[in-house]
Amino acid sequence: MTVRVPVGVPANLKSPLFVSAAEAASPATSVTCSVTSLRTGASITPTASAFDDGTTTAVTGRYVATLPAYPMPDILTVAWVGTVDAATVTLTDTVRVVGSHYATVPEITGSANLVNKPLVSHARVAELRDAFASIASEYIGESMTLEYDVATVNPCRSLLLPHPACTLVTVADADDTDVLIDWTVNGIGLLRSETSTSNAPYSFAYDHGWNQPDRLRQACVEWVSSVIMRTDGGSARDVIWQAPDGGARYSTPDWDAGRPTGMLDVDNVLNELRSQFGANEHIA
Repeated sequence: MTVRVPVGVPANLKSPLFVSAAEAASPATSVTCSVTSLRTGASITPTASAFDDGTTTAVTGRYVATLPAYPMPDILTVAWVGTVDAATVTLTDTVRVVGSHYATVPEITGSANLVNKPLVSHARVAELRDAFASIASEYIGESMTLEYDVATVNPCRSLLLPHPACTLVTVADADDTDVLIDWTVNGIGLLRSETSTSNAPYSFAYDHGWNQPDRLRQACVEWVSSVIMRTDGGSARDVIWQAPDGGARYSTPDWDAGRPTGMLDVDNVLNELRSQFGANEHIA
């Protein structure tokens, strides 16, 4: 799953699991971390990686490095290189730098459902928060915070990007005959050019998102806490039908029925935002 970190805040990056063929933790050899920006192609230097459990033996097989505060939305490729079974292994992750999170970890762990569950892992909360952001963005048809993406499409003088709230950053084609000034983009993500002539695919890099993260703050808190309650044996599920004998039917995710998460209050928020901001709703 893609990790999401906010603009302007240093972030701890955790490596994928380094394990040997015998499934033991990797030896305590140096593991390096490198970061490359999709937006600029530049390399970003994180702090030196260390073992994530505070030991000197890498008991968990995972490592951490700190990404310096990043100034703009981007997609970063994070490469971890280390030694497993005397062989060099490279493991990669993707990190999205976004305008902001929909909710902070303390906001979620301090919610009514979780306030009395002190053993909830902050790493698990952050992972679920990122999962909710992905669900919300896909269902609404647009992110509610600023993000960066690249779309490569076949030649055409008029085409629709997959996100409506777009600002072009760069335009490129194989012949470099078209530049940013040749293209315009309107409020539904529709690109137009009166001068494009290239027969090669175009690559459009753009920022997008409605930058209203607070609209999803409470929904994010409720969804994450509900998932944790459910998998921990709690009962944070919505009943959509109750029989006289006490039987019940619970709400489950069903995108076609307008229930992307199965949590009715959360789905009501997502449906409202989809109607107001979603890409599909803005196509005439």
